[in-house]
Amino acid sequence: MRLSTHFTLAEMTTTSTGIANNPPQDVLTEMVRLCRVVLEHLRAEVGRPLQVTSGYRSPEVNAAVGGSATSQHLKGQAADVKPLGVDRLVLWGVVLANLDDIPIDQAIIYEETGHVHVSTSPSPRRDALVKVAGSGYVRWEDYSGPLK
Repeated sequence: MRLSTHFTLAEMTTTSTGIANNPPQDVLTEMVRLCRVVLEHLRAEVGRPLQVTSGYRSPEVNAAVGGSATSQHLKGQAADVKPLGVDRLVLWGVVLANLDDIPIDQAIIYEETGHVHVSTSPSPRRDALVKVAGSGYVRWEDYSGPLK
């Protein structure tokens, strides 16, 4: 099932845990919104496909992967992605340039894993954060690590 032009339900629910990961209807509606309003826009701006490394997580999957109890992945409002064929900093630059134009709630770039987390919500905070290796989160404007 297609959630948008370039994103499918299968890729947004794939998990390596072996645990069933089927979203209820209200979550599916949020997943469609995330794909159409955020991910498609980012993909178009980057000009390359985005690989979803984590999309929706059922409560059981979220617990198995050590996700936060308040994770937007549980609501179908978040995805971790990597751009294919270009450096993740290209995607990050697109995210930062579009924080005011698309309803991004949180954007997080991870120092260690190479992926970018993007989420949406009805009232987006438009936060840009860095997950610092071995530490917590730092606002992008306060970050002085190796990504810059």
